[in-house]
Amino acid sequence: MNWYRMTIHTVTEAVEALSYRLEEELGAKGVEISDPKDILMQKKNPLDWDYVDEEQTYVYIRCY
Repeated sequence: MNWYRMTIHTVTEAVEALSYRLEEELGAKGVEISDPKDILMQKKNPLDWDYVDEEQTYVYIRCY
């Protein structure tokens, strides 16, 4: 089976609406979201660390 992947560049605020539209209304079989702000939104232990590019303002949504 052949799959097509489409990548959309957007902002964090639009992720939920776009994901819904892609899956429910346009028939995408799966959605992958890559948002660098996810790490910043989690409450973490002060001793934990992870790299995140705080300058990156876009989100990738990939659908199949």
